[in-house]
Amino acid sequence: MPGRFPRFLLLSLETLTALMLSGCVAFSGYEVIEKWSQTSTGANPKEAAALCPGGKKVLGGGAVVAFQSGNSFPEDGQGILYMSSPTADNNGWQAGAVNSDPTHQWAVKATAYCAKVTP
Repeated sequence: MPGRFPRFLLLSLETLTALMLSGCVAFSGYEVIEKWSQTSTGANPKEAAALCPGGKKVLGGGAVVAFQSGNSFPEDGQGILYMSSPTADNNGWQAGAVNSDPTHQWAVKATAYCAKVTP
């Protein structure tokens, strides 16, 4: 829908608060890190964590559940995200999902938006 904020982008409140309080003025080395869970059938939970490289902080992130269709992974309408949040140490983004259709080959992907932060 036009005018809607992308549902896959979530900002880390802890990171943004720390940046505002620290008087941060610069980001460098911006990088997008993606990590997929194992692809398989079944309804069991799957998790993935996209971790920022050393010296970088997570600025935000997101997650998506996808099923295998040939060589591509379109979004899976049967997938249910139960977790999409910064890691406990704010060094990446974690995602968890289940799938209501156990016959699909599916996976969950975590995406972290990382950068060096200079005050």
